[in-house]
Amino acid sequence: TDIPPPTSTAPILPTTSTPASEPGNTVSGKGFAQLVDVNDGVAAWLSKGTTIKAVSLADPRAPAVVGQVSSLGYASSVFAGDTNIYSSGSDGFAIFDADNPTGQPISTFNNPLDPSGHSKSLIVENGLAYLTSGNELLILDVSDPTEPIALSRTQLVGTAPINQLLVEDLLYIPTPLGGGLNIIDVSRPSSPERIALVPFESHSVGFRIRGDFAYLGYSSGYTASDSALGFESSSVLDIIDISTPSNP
Repeated sequence: TDIPPPTSTAPILPTTSTPASEPGNTVSGKGFAQLVDVNDGVAAWLSKGTTIKAVSLADPRAPAVVGQVSSLGYASSVFAGDTNIYSSGSDGFAIFDADNPTGQPISTFNNPLDPSGHSKSLIVENGLAYLTSGNELLILDVSDPTEPIALSRTQLVGTAPINQLLVEDLLYIPTPLGGGLNIIDVSRPSSPERIALVPFESHSVGFRIRGDFAYLGYSSGYTASDSALGFESSSVLDIIDISTPSNP
């Protein structure tokens, strides 16, 4: 269960920590954690509470935190690009130099989306950052990382966007609460246009695109049972032909 976002709007504070000396294969931290990526002997770990941690895997039997950065408010998502790392939180958006991820941010954008929409997603492609939260899509021009510029804010159908996929000029955003799969034409980032909606309702969803097909796996309902929980859940896999995106 997500915890409420903090009310503090304190700035990002870079910190470092001494690598753990005791052997073991567990690194502890606060908040709800999510492994982001592993590359060149370093694991990136987003704590859903307040921090992004860099974990050295030089000795996989003794991983150690070698640096961490506090996010703007309640941490929600992070995206690693070739030269920069992008982080979003309940109080804003920040860009870091990938060569110095625990240093001061290159820039911040302090006009966050709905902070109560804890399910968020963030991707960055071709100098544009796509952020979602609550029932909104925010597109930022980050081609100059020192000065992110808001290009548009678009209302989605439904809430709680868990992830998103960009295929050429089309953005696919599942909003499982009261919405469905939003298909949005972002060829003009300053004026995105929703061209289709595939309705579904769920508290969770998995989503992928391969070729001309989109795959949605989500919870479809509950029935009473004699199990320890008192109910049984069921799920479905929807396979959607998106060869004509405006008519999925």
